[in-house]
Amino acid sequence: MGIIFVSDNIILEGCPQFGDFDKQIVPFFLRMVQSNFHTWLGGEPACERFCLISYQDNYPSIFKKDGLHFIRLHTYGNYWCKWVYQFSHEYCHHLIDGECNGHIAGLKWFEETLCELSSMHNLNEMARVCAMSPMQNLTRFAPAVLDYLDDLLSVRQTTPQCTCREFLLQQKGKLAQPVYHRDVYSGIAASMFPLFVKNPCLWRIILHIGDSCRWSSLESLFSHVENVADASCRSSLLELRDLLLGSSRAPIEG
Repeated sequence: MGIIFVSDNIILEGCPQFGDFDKQIVPFFLRMVQSNFHTWLGGEPACERFCLISYQDNYPSIFKKDGLHFIRLHTYGNYWCKWVYQFSHEYCHHLIDGECNGHIAGLKWFEETLCELSSMHNLNEMARVCAMSPMQNLTRFAPAVLDYLDDLLSVRQTTPQCTCREFLLQQKGKLAQPVYHRDVYSGIAASMFPLFVKNPCLWRIILHIGDSCRWSSLESLFSHVENVADASCRSSLLELRDLLLGSSRAPIEG
Protein backbone atom coordinates (compact mmCIF):
# COMPACT_ATOMS: atom_id res chain seq x y z
CA MET A 1 0.00 0.00 0.00
CA GLY A 2 3.04 2.29 0.04
CA ILE A 3 3.63 5.19 2.37
CA ILE A 4 1.76 8.42 3.12
CA PHE A 5 3.62 11.61 3.99
CA VAL A 6 1.59 13.05 6.87
CA SER A 7 3.98 15.99 7.40
CA ASP A 8 7.64 16.86 6.98
CA ASN A 9 8.70 14.49 9.76
CA ILE A 10 5.82 12.00 10.01
CA ILE A 11 5.31 9.10 7.61
CA LEU A 12 2.42 6.63 7.78
CA GLU A 13 3.27 3.20 6.45
CA GLY A 14 0.32 1.71 4.57
CA CYS A 15 0.44 -1.67 6.34
CA PRO A 16 -2.19 -4.15 5.06
CA GLN A 17 -3.29 -4.69 8.67
CA PHE A 18 -4.58 -1.11 8.75
CA GLY A 19 -7.21 -2.17 6.25
CA ASP A 20 -8.97 0.10 3.80
CA PHE A 21 -8.86 3.51 5.49
CA ASP A 22 -9.52 6.92 3.96
CA LYS A 23 -6.13 8.13 2.70
CA GLN A 24 -7.20 11.78 2.99
CA ILE A 25 -9.12 11.87 6.27
CA VAL A 26 -6.79 9.77 8.45
CA PRO A 27 -3.63 11.79 7.60
CA PHE A 28 -5.70 14.97 8.06
CA PHE A 29 -6.52 14.00 11.64
CA LEU A 30 -2.92 12.96 12.36
CA ARG A 31 -1.75 16.36 11.12
CA MET A 32 -4.41 17.95 13.33
CA VAL A 33 -2.76 16.39 16.40
CA GLN A 34 0.64 17.75 15.37
CA SER A 35 -0.86 21.18 14.65
CA ASN A 36 -2.68 21.24 17.99
CA PHE A 37 0.53 20.68 19.90
CA HIS A 38 2.35 23.29 17.83
CA THR A 39 -0.32 25.78 18.93
CA TRP A 40 -0.46 24.63 22.55
CA LEU A 41 3.32 24.80 22.86
CA GLY A 42 3.28 28.35 21.55
CA GLY A 43 5.32 27.44 18.50
CA GLU A 44 8.15 26.27 20.76
CA PRO A 45 10.59 23.88 19.13
CA ALA A 46 9.57 20.44 20.26
CA CYS A 47 10.93 17.04 19.32
CA GLU A 48 12.11 17.11 15.71
CA ARG A 49 12.79 13.40 15.49
CA PHE A 50 11.44 11.66 12.43
CA CYS A 51 8.37 9.47 13.12
CA LEU A 52 7.41 6.33 11.23
CA ILE A 53 3.88 5.09 11.97
CA SER A 54 3.09 1.45 11.31
CA TYR A 55 0.80 -1.32 12.56
CA GLN A 56 1.29 -3.50 15.61
CA ASP A 57 -0.86 -6.24 17.14
CA ASN A 58 -2.02 -6.05 20.75
CA TYR A 59 -1.49 -2.42 21.77
CA PRO A 60 0.03 0.89 20.58
CA SER A 61 3.60 1.76 21.52
CA ILE A 62 6.58 3.93 20.69
CA PHE A 63 10.28 3.14 20.68
CA LYS A 64 13.46 4.91 19.71
CA LYS A 65 16.07 3.51 17.33
CA ASP A 66 18.93 5.18 15.45
CA GLY A 67 17.66 8.63 16.44
CA LEU A 68 14.16 7.96 15.06
CA HIS A 69 10.82 7.35 16.74
CA PHE A 70 8.77 4.37 15.64
CA ILE A 71 5.10 4.67 16.53
CA ARG A 72 3.03 1.49 16.38
CA LEU A 73 -0.75 1.74 16.29
CA HIS A 74 -3.37 -0.97 16.68
CA THR A 75 -6.35 0.29 14.71
CA TYR A 76 -8.18 -0.56 11.51
CA GLY A 77 -10.11 1.07 8.69
CA ASN A 78 -12.01 4.29 9.29
CA TYR A 79 -12.25 4.14 13.07
CA TRP A 80 -11.16 7.77 13.12
CA CYS A 81 -11.57 8.29 16.86
CA LYS A 82 -9.35 5.30 17.53
CA TRP A 83 -6.68 6.65 15.17
CA VAL A 84 -6.69 9.99 16.98
CA TYR A 85 -6.89 8.44 20.45
CA GLN A 86 -3.89 6.18 19.89
CA PHE A 87 -1.75 8.56 17.86
CA SER A 88 -2.31 11.45 20.30
CA HIS A 89 -1.05 9.29 23.15
CA GLU A 90 2.08 8.11 21.36
CA TYR A 91 2.76 11.54 19.84
CA CYS A 92 2.83 13.02 23.35
CA HIS A 93 5.51 10.46 24.26
CA HIS A 94 7.33 11.54 21.10
CA LEU A 95 7.31 15.20 22.21
CA ILE A 96 8.42 14.39 25.75
CA ASP A 97 11.26 12.49 24.08
CA GLY A 98 12.27 10.32 27.01
CA GLU A 99 13.83 6.88 26.79
CA CYS A 100 10.76 5.21 25.20
CA ASN A 101 11.88 1.85 26.57
CA GLY A 102 8.73 0.80 28.43
CA HIS A 103 10.28 1.05 31.90
CA ILE A 104 7.94 2.15 34.71
CA ALA A 105 9.77 4.08 37.41
CA GLY A 106 9.96 7.55 38.91
CA LEU A 107 7.29 9.77 37.33
CA LYS A 108 6.60 7.56 34.33
CA TRP A 109 3.06 7.32 35.68
CA PHE A 110 2.72 11.09 35.24
CA GLU A 111 4.02 10.90 31.67
CA GLU A 112 1.46 8.18 30.94
CA THR A 113 -1.23 10.37 32.51
CA LEU A 114 -0.26 13.30 30.28
CA CYS A 115 -0.37 11.03 27.24
CA GLU A 116 -3.88 9.87 28.15
CA LEU A 117 -4.80 13.53 28.61
CA SER A 118 -3.35 14.24 25.15
CA SER A 119 -5.85 11.76 23.69
CA MET A 120 -8.74 13.43 25.50
CA HIS A 121 -7.71 16.97 24.54
CA ASN A 122 -7.11 16.08 20.89
CA LEU A 123 -10.45 14.29 20.66
CA ASN A 124 -12.07 17.41 22.06
CA GLU A 125 -10.43 19.42 19.26
CA MET A 126 -11.39 16.74 16.75
CA ALA A 127 -15.05 17.19 17.65
CA ARG A 128 -14.73 20.94 17.14
CA VAL A 129 -12.97 20.50 13.79
CA CYS A 130 -15.63 18.04 12.61
CA ALA A 131 -18.50 20.31 13.68
CA MET A 132 -17.01 23.22 11.73
CA SER A 133 -16.04 21.23 8.65
CA PRO A 134 -17.68 21.95 5.28
CA MET A 135 -17.50 18.19 4.61
CA GLN A 136 -20.83 16.64 5.54
CA ASN A 137 -19.32 13.28 6.46
CA LEU A 138 -17.19 15.02 9.10
CA THR A 139 -19.97 17.31 10.32
CA ARG A 140 -22.22 14.31 10.90
CA PHE A 141 -19.38 12.56 12.72
CA ALA A 142 -18.94 15.26 15.40
CA PRO A 143 -21.53 13.79 17.85
CA ALA A 144 -19.82 10.38 17.65
CA VAL A 145 -16.51 11.99 18.62
CA LEU A 146 -18.13 13.65 21.63
CA ASP A 147 -19.65 10.31 22.67
CA TYR A 148 -16.23 8.66 22.41
CA LEU A 149 -14.70 11.44 24.51
CA ASP A 150 -17.50 11.29 27.10
CA ASP A 151 -16.79 7.58 27.58
CA LEU A 152 -13.15 8.40 28.33
CA LEU A 153 -14.02 11.22 30.72
CA SER A 154 -16.48 9.03 32.61
CA VAL A 155 -13.54 7.37 34.38
CA ARG A 156 -13.02 10.50 36.48
CA GLN A 157 -12.91 9.66 40.18
CA THR A 158 -16.05 7.68 40.94
CA THR A 159 -16.72 9.69 44.10
CA PRO A 160 -17.30 13.35 43.14
CA GLN A 161 -16.39 14.55 46.63
CA CYS A 162 -12.90 13.06 46.24
CA THR A 163 -10.38 15.67 45.10
CA CYS A 164 -7.70 14.84 42.55
CA ARG A 165 -5.10 15.13 45.31
CA GLU A 166 -7.00 12.64 47.49
CA PHE A 167 -7.38 10.29 44.54
CA LEU A 168 -3.61 10.44 43.93
CA LEU A 169 -2.91 9.62 47.57
CA GLN A 170 -5.35 6.69 47.41
CA GLN A 171 -3.53 5.34 44.35
CA LYS A 172 -0.01 5.99 45.65
CA GLY A 173 0.68 2.28 46.13
CA LYS A 174 -0.30 1.44 42.57
CA LEU A 175 1.68 4.34 41.13
CA ALA A 176 4.82 3.07 42.86
CA GLN A 177 4.53 -0.33 41.17
CA PRO A 178 6.67 -1.04 38.08
CA VAL A 179 3.58 -1.94 36.03
CA TYR A 180 1.01 -0.01 34.00
CA HIS A 181 -2.24 1.05 35.64
CA ARG A 182 -4.11 2.59 32.70
CA ASP A 183 -7.32 2.97 34.70
CA VAL A 184 -5.54 5.15 37.27
CA TYR A 185 -3.81 7.25 34.62
CA SER A 186 -7.11 7.79 32.85
CA GLY A 187 -8.85 8.82 36.06
CA ILE A 188 -6.19 11.43 36.83
CA ALA A 189 -6.15 12.65 33.23
CA ALA A 190 -9.92 13.10 33.20
CA SER A 191 -9.65 15.28 36.31
CA MET A 192 -6.94 17.40 34.66
CA PHE A 193 -8.82 17.72 31.37
CA PRO A 194 -10.92 20.86 32.13
CA LEU A 195 -7.85 22.78 33.31
CA PHE A 196 -5.87 21.97 30.15
CA VAL A 197 -8.78 22.91 27.88
CA LYS A 198 -9.01 26.22 29.72
CA ASN A 199 -5.23 26.77 29.80
CA PRO A 200 -3.62 24.96 26.82
CA CYS A 201 -0.28 26.61 27.67
CA LEU A 202 -0.02 23.96 30.41
CA TRP A 203 1.18 21.60 27.71
CA ARG A 204 4.52 23.40 27.85
CA ILE A 205 5.25 21.23 30.88
CA ILE A 206 6.15 18.41 28.49
CA LEU A 207 9.10 20.44 27.19
CA HIS A 208 10.79 20.08 30.59
CA ILE A 209 10.23 16.43 31.55
CA GLY A 210 12.70 14.47 29.43
CA ASP A 211 13.31 11.06 31.01
CA SER A 212 10.35 10.88 33.41
CA CYS A 213 11.89 7.89 35.21
CA ARG A 214 14.61 10.14 36.66
CA TRP A 215 12.20 12.31 38.68
CA SER A 216 11.77 11.31 42.33
CA SER A 217 8.50 13.15 42.99
CA LEU A 218 5.84 15.31 41.40
CA GLU A 219 6.87 18.12 43.75
CA SER A 220 10.43 18.11 42.39
CA LEU A 221 9.19 18.21 38.79
CA PHE A 222 6.89 21.16 39.47
CA SER A 223 9.66 23.04 41.28
CA HIS A 224 11.85 22.62 38.21
CA VAL A 225 9.13 23.57 35.73
CA GLU A 226 8.14 26.66 37.69
CA ASN A 227 11.76 27.83 37.65
CA VAL A 228 12.12 27.52 33.88
CA ALA A 229 8.57 28.25 32.72
CA ASP A 230 7.58 31.34 30.80
CA ALA A 231 5.92 33.96 33.02
CA SER A 232 2.76 33.81 30.89
CA CYS A 233 1.90 30.29 32.07
CA ARG A 234 3.06 30.38 35.70
CA SER A 235 -0.41 31.13 37.08
CA SER A 236 -1.80 28.14 35.16
CA LEU A 237 1.00 25.96 36.52
CA LEU A 238 0.02 27.00 40.04
CA GLU A 239 -3.55 25.93 39.32
CA LEU A 240 -2.33 22.55 38.10
CA ARG A 241 -0.04 22.19 41.09
CA ASP A 242 -2.90 22.94 43.47
CA LEU A 243 -5.11 20.40 41.67
CA LEU A 244 -2.54 17.62 41.99
CA LEU A 245 -0.67 18.49 45.19
CA GLY A 246 -3.15 20.60 47.14
CA SER A 247 -2.10 23.24 49.64
CA SER A 248 -0.05 20.78 51.71
CA ARG A 249 2.61 20.40 48.96
CA ALA A 250 3.44 16.96 50.39
CA PRO A 251 5.31 15.06 47.64
CA ILE A 252 3.75 12.37 45.48
CA GLU A 253 6.73 10.11 44.96
CA GLY A 254 7.53 7.93 42.00
